Amino acid sequence: MGNPGLKTSHKIAYSSGNFSIYLMQQMVATFIVFFYVDHLGVRPGLISIAMVMHGVVNAAVHPLLGYVSDRTKTRWGRRVPYILFGMVPLSAAFTMMWIPVVPEAYLFWYFLGIIAVFDLAFVTVALNWTSLFPEMFAKLKDRSFVSSWRQIWGIIGRILGIASPPLLYTTIGWGNMAVIFGGLVLFFWSWSLYGAKESYEPPKEGPPFLKALKLTLMNKAFVAFAIGNFLVQLVFAILPGAAPFFTKYVLLVPESQTSFILGTIFVVALPFVYVWGKFINMWGREQSHSLLQQHCFFR
Repeated sequence: MGNPGLKTSHKIAYSSGNFSIYLMQQMVATFIVFFYVDHLGVRPGLISIAMVMHGVVNAAVHPLLGYVSDRTKTRWGRRVPYILFGMVPLSAAFTMMWIPVVPEAYLFWYFLGIIAVFDLAFVTVALNWTSLFPEMFAKLKDRSFVSSWRQIWGIIGRILGIASPPLLYTTIGWGNMAVIFGGLVLFFWSWSLYGAKESYEPPKEGPPFLKALKLTLMNKAFVAFAIGNFLVQLVFAILPGAAPFFTKYVLLVPESQTSFILGTIFVVALPFVYVWGKFINMWGREQSHSLLQQHCFFR
């Protein structure tokens, strides 16, 4: 396990996949509902139905994709082929989300279809890219180095995905912005693939899918993590998605200025990345997490 022949350039290149992940994640979470409801005029209730259907399908499909990936056998490995053949459809679907090519009467169905294609491609690529990390980097030193670069690329992707769109779509339009970002996503996935040096190892035989799912759900540590992660993701879904509507209709500021308002998120958050990193080094992850919970809920 691991690949001792990796150069620093390969490690940095592999890490850049986080840029594409967070650019797409944050841009979709923050602006997709606003785009279809406020700019295209789709009824909010219909978009809500589409998002619920999309979430139900995801819950069923995602574990299956992971199961299939773990058992894939090719001469190029089990992860790289999914990234190689999935990054172009993913970039294209992400771009076309913002360039609807159907009449207004069919926008709901277009949204339902394109969000499904996007998410299927996103999970296929991102899941396999993420799975490469422990398989490529067995040593703690390598993992720490790559993790740092993943965080750097992720922060850049977050900033572009949250803060820059209002400034861009008010000047060059949604379609041109989508083409630019879609090109960036494809470029960084291609660069990341350059650094993805998977060592082929035949996958170990595991339990059947349903038994594996049952064992997973019986794992108390996993269930506790899943519940906590669900609550975190719930907040991350509600706040960014509401932000464009809040700034436009409550604060009554021009849409172009929304970039500066959303940019303050990072001005506040980035220093605390360093602070909490120090806390984790001093007290460990569990105690730091416990202190954070006490501060958030009991102060």
